Amino acid sequence: MIVCHCHALTDRDIRDAAGACGGCPDALRALCAAGGTCGGCRPQVDLIVKGAREDAQRGAAQASGVAV
Repeated sequence: MIVCHCHALTDRDIRDAAGACGGCPDALRALCAAGGTCGGCRPQVDLIVKGAREDAQRGAAQASGVAV
């Protein structure tokens, strides 16, 4: 699904970029510009980044044997 219409970015594009930038919204905007032009998609982008960050934390906890 297209989330950022200004840059034709899908939710998958944004999730992949969020993983590459460590889940930092400012770094994400620098990397792929999602949410940085008109800002209309910023709430959705922030939710996607938050989800990607939580998934990464959950994966790291499971890899280290910590119960989540």
